[in-house]
Amino acid sequence: MFISPLEELHVTVSKIKKVDLFVIGGGINGCGIARDAAGRGLSVTLAEMNDIGGATSSSSTKLFHGGLRYLEYFEFRLVRESLIEREVLLRMMPHISWPMRFVLPLSSEMRFENSTPTSRLLNFLMPWAKGKRPAWLIRLGLFLYDNLGGRKILPGTSSISLGNDLAGNALKKKFKKAFEYSDCWIEDNKLVALNALDAKNRGAKILTRTKVIEAKRVDGFWKIILENQITREVEEHHAKVLINAAGPWVADVINSKLQLNSKDNIRLVRGSHIVVPKLYDHDKCYFFQGTDGRIIFSIPYEYDFTLIGTTDADHDGIETKPSVVMLKGIILLILHRSILLKKYLQKILFGVIQVFVHFMMMVQKTPRQPLVIMSSNWSIMEVVHLYLIYLVERSQLIENWQRLLLQRFLNSFLI
Repeated sequence: MFISPLEELHVTVSKIKKVDLFVIGGGINGCGIARDAAGRGLSVTLAEMNDIGGATSSSSTKLFHGGLRYLEYFEFRLVRESLIEREVLLRMMPHISWPMRFVLPLSSEMRFENSTPTSRLLNFLMPWAKGKRPAWLIRLGLFLYDNLGGRKILPGTSSISLGNDLAGNALKKKFKKAFEYSDCWIEDNKLVALNALDAKNRGAKILTRTKVIEAKRVDGFWKIILENQITREVEEHHAKVLINAAGPWVADVINSKLQLNSKDNIRLVRGSHIVVPKLYDHDKCYFFQGTDGRIIFSIPYEYDFTLIGTTDADHDGIETKPSVVMLKGIILLILHRSILLKKYLQKILFGVIQVFVHFMMMVQKTPRQPLVIMSSNWSIMEVVHLYLIYLVERSQLIENWQRLLLQRFLNSFLI
């Protein structure tokens, strides 16, 4: 027998409040929707069970970009709309968003992810390329990226010689050339807060520390039951339209709050970042491409640090905390098989100041591989291998012969 949350709480419901639109979730999507709707004259209420922007929206890669990687999926409309919004944000909020230049080193070893439509098309048309990502195709993608959104503020793409540019100092010597393009940094938590504040100023009601415990359709409107997480007071709200912008909790809202069966395959994806002391003496970012198609950013962060991420991987459940050691190992392994000089890898490994993780839900209507996953030939033992080898190389307590013996043992054990 189903017992409603109201019956479990044994509390009195306060006066019913009616609105045009009710939003579940106080991240950037929820606050942005509330602001837009309130600005159009609708009555709006937003409920956030914790604090505004307290989850994914404050743990992002801090970039406001058009999604360069999605061009490989032929998502031209998505990229165009994102690029247009990028220009809008730069004009509206220059105090929390500013231009950055990204260095994309070129190498004949760089490859596509096997799952992208572009890689499949190129494998069909150019089978001799064996999945490699040619420089001309990257330049074509950057040309589209420069022009799809009517760029007016940011400088366009250029080619640079890494031997004559500061950006080349941190890279392996085999990298001679790179493309340099523009995107934007964003103070993500401030963006959320400003959207919430403007939504409130336009008439929206923003409820923090307020959890949706039940919502159902009754007589043509939504009946939503809320619980204040501090006072435990329960309220009933009515709304013509209900929007689920709960981020990582989207599936939980659908299943346990709305008690609906969704036809979409919604999966939870984890994005991981590490923060280390500043690695290099310039203000440019890096767009690293792995030899297996993965990408990862290295970004100047808060003046004295470098932010590295993100790696996307499926996650079991929102309550399951990822292993910090594993997150660091995955990022290091990507970098190890990528571009940075060894001395920078050592600085990263032993200088990690912070690890932060964001979660997001992805709707998957047809089965496919995640955008970036730990591929089958990247075992957990490889991560352990890299970690232990660095420990051995760094140790001052082990004599040379002991170090050599241990390293040979690790190499033979982990082959």
